[in-house]
Amino acid sequence: MENSYWFIAAIGRYFNNGNMNIEDYREYCLSLGEDMEEKLPFTAFRYASGVLVFYVHGHMFSFFDCDNFSVITLKCQPEPDR
Repeated sequence: MENSYWFIAAIGRYFNNGNMNIEDYREYCLSLGEDMEEKLPFTAFRYASGVLVFYVHGHMFSFFDCDNFSVITLKCQPEPDR
């Protein structure tokens, strides 16, 4: 299994000077390929029921809380040693 990192980004600071909204980010994620999926997998949990998760090839790669779109989390591959 390859190593990977979860990267947390504050939307206002890193994405389009704070102008990106939930629909823009959602459309971007879904445009990355035909095998992209979005789900709300944590609806059974009171404080995580609004977490929208994006999957590629059945594996989670990004998620955020629909009720608070100030932070997103991305799964990334580490940079190779140079």
